[in-house]
Amino acid sequence: MPGLPDLSQLSHGQKDELIIQLFQTVQSLVSQVDALQKRIAELENRPRLHSKNSSKPPSSDGLAKSNSKPNPKSLRPSGQNPNAGQPGHSGNTLMQATQPDLVIGHTSALNMTHCSICSSTQLQHAVIERRQVFDLPVLRAQVTEHQLIRSVCICGAVHEGVFPADIHAPTQYGAGAKALAAHLNQQHFVPLQRTCELLGDVFGLPLSQASVLAFTAQAAQHLTATVDAIGQAVQAACVVHADESGIRVQGQLQWLHCVVTPTLTYLAHHAKRGAQAFDALGILGVVRGTLVHDGLLVYKNLDCVHSL
Repeated sequence: MPGLPDLSQLSHGQKDELIIQLFQTVQSLVSQVDALQKRIAELENRPRLHSKNSSKPPSSDGLAKSNSKPNPKSLRPSGQNPNAGQPGHSGNTLMQATQPDLVIGHTSALNMTHCSICSSTQLQHAVIERRQVFDLPVLRAQVTEHQLIRSVCICGAVHEGVFPADIHAPTQYGAGAKALAAHLNQQHFVPLQRTCELLGDVFGLPLSQASVLAFTAQAAQHLTATVDAIGQAVQAACVVHADESGIRVQGQLQWLHCVVTPTLTYLAHHAKRGAQAFDALGILGVVRGTLVHDGLLVYKNLDCVHSL
């Protein structure tokens, strides 16, 4: 920045021009200071932004105490309801069973048949208190062996038994094991590997992921009639809700079509989203009641009452 000139050598006009230049410089510096102060305030307030006071998602709030994530607040008005269970709530208190599966008696550490004081025979015994433990039994796979018996008569005739129709291999998994594996994987969304690990750890039942997939395919085959019955019941309902969501099937985009009533849910996937999928699945085209949907154009072409 140049130094201040010798004012004694300047004319009145030059002095006025210098004053104007200095004033413009001051104005520019003041504007820069205002902008910098606003920027500093913005940067200082940024760490205090969270999902409650900005468009940031809740997942960005973090868990550290140093973060500004607000403590959760109850939506229940203060003093309206007391703590713990509310009137009319059945509760889940553990109650003693009237018929326990196993009873173990605990007597005196001394001989129960004779008194430790006078050695007389003890004739009166009474249960003075009961305590019950609810626990799980040791869970291990039960192996049932089926033996084929051959009998030979004195006349030389040979008679052989026949295995049940579902016993078709030297070793195989039973219906219960198959059902539990499919239930964990499909209903509770336990991944294949973890399903195998769980059944192995808890039941001592070694399973491969290919076996779980095979059990699921068998379950789907057995449930075909049930799924068809659900589809028919949904079609006849007075009010039906429909939607579709993109999913990945073997790495490719497909669509999971959902048609539901208050008590039934029909799910099916298809490579297409619109009319081609509706025709292939054969559900929505038969609905004549009220169809509730999100306004996707393809739904409006269906012959039914529409509701958004």
